Amino acid sequence: GDLDGFMFVSVNYSAPLLAGEVGVPTANDVIGGSWSQVFFDKNGVYLGSVSGKIVGGQLSWSQKQQHTVVSLLLTSEQGTDSFADAVGTGTFEGTFDKTGSTPSMTGMLTLNY
Repeated sequence: GDLDGFMFVSVNYSAPLLAGEVGVPTANDVIGGSWSQVFFDKNGVYLGSVSGKIVGGQLSWSQKQQHTVVSLLLTSEQGTDSFADAVGTGTFEGTFDKTGSTPSMTGMLTLNY
């Protein structure tokens, strides 16, 4: 995106939708949670943060549960510094990867205010 930063996410989701092998989820509906994002400019200077609630979305699991496609619907409820008036909605689209020695998530946060 336009700004660098770190995103912190806590997701609540429904019981899994099962298919194929017993106990292997294919998708979960996101039913809540919270998020925050800390922003930096391209030189690493802190610009502020935005936070809010997760109001919906879905987690779609690969067959071996090594990759998860993450689609989140967000509300932006408060911000600090340069983002003090950042109230609105947003989305996060990304992938959670558990194949390496350290799990990682990459994706794009889009905010609309």
